[in-house]
Amino acid sequence: MGNLQPQLGKRINLKRETLKGSLKARGDSRWRHWTQQAVADLMDVKLETYQRWEYGDAEPDIGTIVRLAKLLGEDAAALLGLSSSPSAAAEPLSMDAVLAYIKGLEEANKQSQARLVESERAAEQIERARIEQVAELKERIKSLEEQLKLAHYDKSHEKFRRGDPREDGRRGGSGNAK
Repeated sequence: MGNLQPQLGKRINLKRETLKGSLKARGDSRWRHWTQQAVADLMDVKLETYQRWEYGDAEPDIGTIVRLAKLLGEDAAALLGLSSSPSAAAEPLSMDAVLAYIKGLEEANKQSQARLVESERAAEQIERARIEQVAELKERIKSLEEQLKLAHYDKSHEKFRRGDPREDGRRGGSGNAK
């Protein structure tokens, strides 16, 4: 991919500067729309990102290349150096460079897919652990509820008694037997 970046950057810069120079030579004030900042704004990217494309330090994805070519009034294939357009005067790309670029994209895609699968597995493990924790908490709550039913504090005798706490009123210490 390293071979594609500088050549693509040269083509992008050449096309932008050609449009800008043509408008400026005619006295058309719209030449200002073709500064790096203006094109970066139109592409909805930071100036630094666009400059990295032009300088060949980075490359846009294929969708962005197509949008950029359309903005510059160029065919995407010509911008990539795959066709003989007059505006593609910068060094034409070799088939090896294009194949290397495609191979790099495929490798990046494989790596992204592997990371996605890994992330999905991790999410599944986290969800299983969460479900297990919830089940354990439910069991613990159930156990505590059972313990509360079996043992409660009888304030009048200040001791623990076994049995149903609702029966306290019926067993109460009134001593009135009929």
